[in-house]
Amino acid sequence: MELNFEFIAIFFIIIIFVIIISCIYFKLSKIKVSLFLILFILPIASFSLYLSLPNFISADFKRAKLASVKSNMHTFQTMLETYSVDENKHYPKNVEELENCAKNKSNWSGQYWKDFKSPFSEETGKGVSYDNYHGVLLKQNVDLSSIRISGCVYYSPVINKKGEVLKYFIYGSGKIGEIITDSQTNVPFTLSND
Repeated sequence: MELNFEFIAIFFIIIIFVIIISCIYFKLSKIKVSLFLILFILPIASFSLYLSLPNFISADFKRAKLASVKSNMHTFQTMLETYSVDENKHYPKNVEELENCAKNKSNWSGQYWKDFKSPFSEETGKGVSYDNYHGVLLKQNVDLSSIRISGCVYYSPVINKKGEVLKYFIYGSGKIGEIITDSQTNVPFTLSND
């Protein structure tokens, strides 16, 4: 059973309320109340805090890492949109094409490639912080067994019959390489130009 912070806070408020009522009812002296608090309530409070604090801290840490992946996804989308402006509304067929163009551009936009780190591995580069993914994840319960890189941004272009990319999807992965999903709908969190 996992204890949460709110449950422990309510539990202690009830205990303190019971102690105060019992002290008034039995007319205990201040010394007896203080001794009772030190011997019984303080150890229980300390133990409960010991149990709940790591869960409370790790939840914030995980949310921060996922927020960092989402930020990387937005950075990647900005690079795609800059590429689209340079290439007459077309998008690259893969991340290698985007990276090559963005690092070697010499026109008005200049170089616009931004390296970003995976928040889980603190590494950067293709296959670590970004990669290609050929397929579109729009539904729940999609087989994602091929995706196992933590904190990675995935680019999934949609190529039409003419071989042009006019649409794309960007996904991100969590701590164990799972695709980040919306917590309420369980649908993959996706950025797109759609």
